[in-house]
Amino acid sequence: MRSQTMDRVRCGSAVLWCVAILISGVAVCLSAEHVEQVESRTRIDEVVETGCHAEGISPLPTCSDTEFLRRVWLDLAGRTPPLEEVLKVTSSSLLDRGDVIERLVKSPEFARHWGRIWAEYLTEQRPFETEGYDGRRLLQFLTKAFHEDQPYTEIVSELILGEGTSDVSGATNFLMRYNAEPIPLAGAVSQKFLGLSMHCAECHDHPHARWNQKDFLGLAAHFARLRKMTPTNPQEGESFFVIIERPRGELRVADRKASPNENGQQPLRTIFPQLPDSPRTDSTRARRAVLVEWLTENSNPYLGRHMVNLVWERLLGERLVPNLDDWPTQNLSPNTELLNLLAADFCDSGWSIQQLVTTIAKSRTYQRSSHTDVSADSRFDPEKAHTEWANWSRARIRPLSADQIHLSIGQAFGYHFDENDHRLAHVTGEEFSQDIPNNNLGAIPLSLSRSLALYNSDYVRGAVELGSEVAIRLYGPHVSSEHIERMFLVLLSRRPTIEEIEFFQDQSSEDDPRTGLQDILWVLLNSSEFVTNH
Repeated sequence: MRSQTMDRVRCGSAVLWCVAILISGVAVCLSAEHVEQVESRTRIDEVVETGCHAEGISPLPTCSDTEFLRRVWLDLAGRTPPLEEVLKVTSSSLLDRGDVIERLVKSPEFARHWGRIWAEYLTEQRPFETEGYDGRRLLQFLTKAFHEDQPYTEIVSELILGEGTSDVSGATNFLMRYNAEPIPLAGAVSQKFLGLSMHCAECHDHPHARWNQKDFLGLAAHFARLRKMTPTNPQEGESFFVIIERPRGELRVADRKASPNENGQQPLRTIFPQLPDSPRTDSTRARRAVLVEWLTENSNPYLGRHMVNLVWERLLGERLVPNLDDWPTQNLSPNTELLNLLAADFCDSGWSIQQLVTTIAKSRTYQRSSHTDVSADSRFDPEKAHTEWANWSRARIRPLSADQIHLSIGQAFGYHFDENDHRLAHVTGEEFSQDIPNNNLGAIPLSLSRSLALYNSDYVRGAVELGSEVAIRLYGPHVSSEHIERMFLVLLSRRPTIEEIEFFQDQSSEDDPRTGLQDILWVLLNSSEFVTNH
């Protein structure tokens, strides 16, 4: 009996010991990951601040908690923060900024917002169902990938290796967007995944970069065996397409150096697959698989840097470098130093987009204030305003996208249209694919189509009516400071000043308080403060 008891004690001790080891191991892993993120964002700030001081530029301090909360929700979730989140901050509670960032990158809102951004980036169109492909399925694929933090190399691989039907395979719709044709796909892959303008070498050697026609056509030849098939029974209502890869076939293009025949047609020449700066691709191997291997190698100088460049632009308003055509560059600059730093971390993290976003968002560089009085700020030097360091010494004020405005209005008033349909252009009566900046509502460049939608949209009109009704039910029929404060909190994520409360109360009609409240909402919705990320 005693022996059995001792055995149980030893077993229990062993289990506890194993559990302790496991917990310790997890703690070490978590600690190492945390330390890595801290080191990365610290190095970002050190590079930026050292460069700024060397140029005599004083970076602005970090923004207030209310500014940060609104900025990070717009950037990571695509909408303004919920009222309860704003109230916590405005009630003098200290904001744990790191916790907010980590919660947001793990949220469904992050996946939907960034999935939508990348769907539009990859296709240059809003994610609709079109005659040639289904953008909604591509959006679903990207949203799932961002939510699960799928490694970026795997996302790229699936997009390029896609096969199947447009109504089932989300990744396949990337290939269908470019009609599964070699020349358009080579242009899209080089530009969207590598940050290269190789498409400029389609007909002749690139005039400014080192790419020549041979590079471009050699890349295109990896897609020569793709075929986009139409359904066999379209009369039955089948509206999907199918992507297949045939076992044979090569890219054939007109030989511009040869003499045309009697009909004026130039003979065709065969192009075999060949990667840039590489020998001809092994013809016995699957062509797209070879391309993907080259793209996703850790040693590839373009894929990681271009993704870092895009994410940096999304969070800070401008790319670190315009493109990677002249990479590796001989002219090391502050921006290329940051690009190399973040690209190395991105690769080391297992190509985690969530970690890349988290690292940048936690930096002081991202969290700087945008508020400065140029006329009164002695740190502002017009001659240094456009240097690389000046770009990151303060937060850049950016117009919100149509989707951010749409979702923020829904957040403020509880007035929603089914965002999963992605029919915003239909709802607002405006087409946002050509979003041309226009100086409107002050000095901030805004979009003319976006502004027209705010002025005239039935969606906005309905939201304003609902917002005024809610305020009246909460605080009564007469315009008071409580009505105005609520409107500022839900739309601008801050409390109004005493002067703002007095102004809006003076402007509101006592005879028709409902109209007065709606007027206040219209003014706030069309203000530069609401339609910009600052």
